[in-house]
Amino acid sequence: MSFNINNPPRPLRSASLSLLHVPFTAKAVGRKAFRFAAPTIWNSIPQNIRLLPSIGSFKRSLKTHLLSHPG
Repeated sequence: MSFNINNPPRPLRSASLSLLHVPFTAKAVGRKAFRFAAPTIWNSIPQNIRLLPSIGSFKRSLKTHLLSHPG
């Protein structure tokens, strides 16, 4: 499975954020599928964490972020 970078058809401020494309689904069951949930969760991570240069620093920062924002 591959994920695509979201390329909006017109210039948007969010185009520089390198967000993943979230496929359309009209059903609640479809929102639980990996192909929908994975890009949704990735896009919800703050950009400063997503752009960290190493796996170790990414994991530490993500853990801190998730524990400080429960829910």
